[in-house]
Amino acid sequence: MTALIQERMSLIERWTHHLFTLASGNKAYKGGLACMDLSTSKVEPGHVESDLVWIGKFDETVDASLADKEVNVDLGTEIEVVWWANDTVSPVLSTNLLSTCYILDDQTVSADGTSRSVAGRVWAVDAVKGVAVQKLGPQASVISSLDGLELLSTALAAFSSNDIALASNPNANAVYDVPTTAAA
Repeated sequence: MTALIQERMSLIERWTHHLFTLASGNKAYKGGLACMDLSTSKVEPGHVESDLVWIGKFDETVDASLADKEVNVDLGTEIEVVWWANDTVSPVLSTNLLSTCYILDDQTVSADGTSRSVAGRVWAVDAVKGVAVQKLGPQASVISSLDGLELLSTALAAFSSNDIALASNPNANAVYDVPTTAAA
């Protein structure tokens, strides 16, 4: 697309529940952990695999043993997405769900991040509507892969008289147990 030359109508959606594609060979049970498989961009029940991201819980029981099927997922919190035009040179693909997309111009997002600012997190790609993008807050971290995340050690942080020394590279939004005394 090209930059705007006139006003543009915005298509904004707020999701607390949303239909996702349940990967073939799976059965989702209502109330079960719903995960996005980053390698396929389809949802699966939680299981041991290194590229799953938990997105919510299943709202219904769906059997996709033989073929992909749609399943409703309760996202737990409201997600606001804005539909933007998709770049024709480096388009955002359906395999980019939950990854980052980048600003091309004032109405277009791109998969190419070279010298571009982050637009937000991709939640859907549609041939007609474009790309559903969740705006990220100023301190939000972007997940493009689970590789490189620092695991928390089981050792407690050093504590001395109301001061605590954390690792030099703590994980964002991490919760730490802080040992205290009755006097503190």
